[in-house]
Amino acid sequence: MRARIFLQFLAQILRCDALQTMRASEEKSPRVKTVSDLYLMIESIRRIQVGNHRAFFKRPSKAQLVALRVFGIPTDGAAWPSLQPSK
Repeated sequence: MRARIFLQFLAQILRCDALQTMRASEEKSPRVKTVSDLYLMIESIRRIQVGNHRAFFKRPSKAQLVALRVFGIPTDGAAWPSLQPSK
């Protein structure tokens, strides 16, 4: 029981940190009002691999890109090849 309470305490610290980071950012996503909204939006980013081909990530939405930038996750073409324009 103590281990569970400790893990819930750590989870609450992480949620509070995420909330403070969201509130402190100048770039805000209109769809994100709570930390739960943020987690629900971010969890839909998927890694896709078909057969033996190279794996790729599903193209993130504009709101997801804003959330990734707020938390310092790179959103350039090297990190997200699916965002590069097709040739």
